[in-house]
Amino acid sequence: MKNKLYFTFTLLTITTVADAATVSVPWWSRPTICKISTKNCYPNMGNGFDTEMWDANNNCWGMKIICADAMIDGAHGDAPMGRNEIAAHANINIDYDTDVLNGGCFGARATKNNGAMVSINGKYVPVWCSGILHTPDDFVAGGEIIASAPTCAELARDGYVAVTNGNCFGKYFDPNDYFIDCANGGNLPTRIVVLNGADISGRIVGGAPYDRAAADAIFREMYSVSATKHAEHFK
Repeated sequence: MKNKLYFTFTLLTITTVADAATVSVPWWSRPTICKISTKNCYPNMGNGFDTEMWDANNNCWGMKIICADAMIDGAHGDAPMGRNEIAAHANINIDYDTDVLNGGCFGARATKNNGAMVSINGKYVPVWCSGILHTPDDFVAGGEIIASAPTCAELARDGYVAVTNGNCFGKYFDPNDYFIDCANGGNLPTRIVVLNGADISGRIVGGAPYDRAAADAIFREMYSVSATKHAEHFK
């Protein structure tokens, strides 16, 4: 009887020591059949991840924290999401890239052309340099955005042309030095005429054009005559 009791006591002691050693080893380092698969997990987790949450659908620890602005319903702030949800774009705004870290969460507005164009409703539009648009829809890092691009004539009124100016659109041409011709009716001018220092801000004299449309017609006629003469003498 004494030998039997001694054997039982020894077995309990060994089991207790083994359990203590197992608890001290992280789950991902345990060499047992119960080790959780990490093949579907993120290879590295740090800023922008919730490393305490279990992604049941993908059988691994860790979820991406998606920025509130990147979600269709982001009223409750940034939130962790599983990989399947992100892949299916569930509750994610199509204009945002959830692979881009944006502070402590993932989700920045999708861009291209070095940030000169951003996505609005799934379509890339120009980022206008700050101060060009009279009523922008939104503001981004590079300037202002609007769903419907301004026309050439709208921009020309303030001396701007719809071409890139660094990482935004809107190059300025001083109206005292340049005439922006928007005859084609699109977003870009038909041509930009150098005024060669002519002063167009002086007093209107007899025979001068009475409005902008008349002035535009005169400039187009002058340009046409000049082009014809150039073709005759410089072949």
